[in-house]
Amino acid sequence: MYITNIAEGKEQCPSQILVTGMGDDAAKAHAAQIEKIEDWDRRNKEAKAQITLTLSDEPLSRVIHAVSAADAWDKLNRRYEGRGHQMIAQLIGEIFCTTFMNNSSLKPQMNTIRHKAHILQTLNHSLTDSLVAIAIIHSLPETYSTLKTILLSTPEDKLSSDAIINHILVKEKSQKSQSTSQTAFVAHLGKGKGKAQDKGKEGQGKGADGKPKLGKCAYCKKKGHYKAECRKMKHDLEEKGEGGSEKKSTEALRAKVARAESDNDDEHIHLFMAQMLQE
Repeated sequence: MYITNIAEGKEQCPSQILVTGMGDDAAKAHAAQIEKIEDWDRRNKEAKAQITLTLSDEPLSRVIHAVSAADAWDKLNRRYEGRGHQMIAQLIGEIFCTTFMNNSSLKPQMNTIRHKAHILQTLNHSLTDSLVAIAIIHSLPETYSTLKTILLSTPEDKLSSDAIINHILVKEKSQKSQSTSQTAFVAHLGKGKGKAQDKGKEGQGKGADGKPKLGKCAYCKKKGHYKAECRKMKHDLEEKGEGGSEKKSTEALRAKVARAESDNDDEHIHLFMAQMLQE
């Protein structure tokens, strides 16, 4: 607690008192005052060390030569919080014109608005708690539109930033839970579809050794391949195709011979066709 008091300048260094006289009381008073100054100096150094140890290189360079913790704290305030109407306008704009990111946790984003409202308070421009609550509601993303409508209908005298933040955190947890359930359901459907496709393949599966086993051919009834890969079926189809073409060509030849002899009389035609059939 004393570190904060010293850093904010609430606890000043005790001033030395000019002690007159040479008696024991004067000596004790002088010693007590020196002890107070030394104690404050020790605590001031501790406070300054606490401030500087939490800073990165850039802000540290601004306060490294500060003569006291209060001096370092004041320089940091001027650097990060600023002074004047321009900083006040910027903070108000950031509070009321912010839209939260839906893909990030809402709690730190809401705390940022409250922190900026606190900075405004240190600059003597306080915002009421209900106004901070309204700013948080308006900053919610579109996925919270229903909740925004409900919260904005709350009477102003019952609005508080703590209550609003609790409502939003409950809704955020509910949405994340629903999203996780939907993702798991879709993944389950995809897994089941893959199994159904695998099961639909003829004879496909895995043996005891974990290796894929082949089914039985529906054509030659032999194991080790499928009908689409059956060599016997392909061979039989090729032979059947060649025999059919020879038969067709022979019948065509006989028909042509018969038509070629049709220019003579009918008796000769019938005798010739009979001989050809006998052959």
